Amino acid sequence: MSAPDPTWVCPHCGGPSPRQTPRYFDAICEGCEDRLVDARGRPVQTYNETLMGTGLVVVHRDDGSRCESSSRDGAVFIDGRPYRAAEARFGGVVTRPLPR
Repeated sequence: MSAPDPTWVCPHCGGPSPRQTPRYFDAICEGCEDRLVDARGRPVQTYNETLMGTGLVVVHRDDGSRCESSSRDGAVFIDGRPYRAAEARFGGVVTRPLPR
């Protein structure tokens, strides 16, 4: 794996974002990924639904229950700002800002 482009920065915190790729140049960093919450403010974590790296499921960090609303539409938030979690092209999950 090659080193991240030094110009890639997290769109939320402005720090380096080694998770970005040319396809997902605006993906949030791992630290911000750890701060995701649902629309009600409950901390959430994103996963692929299958072991093959497909589908999106969002679960609440506190009890592991599925967050149905975020799993359905990918809507997640950091500090009140909206982001969209989605299945990445070759597996995994990518979280990106919504267009303003």
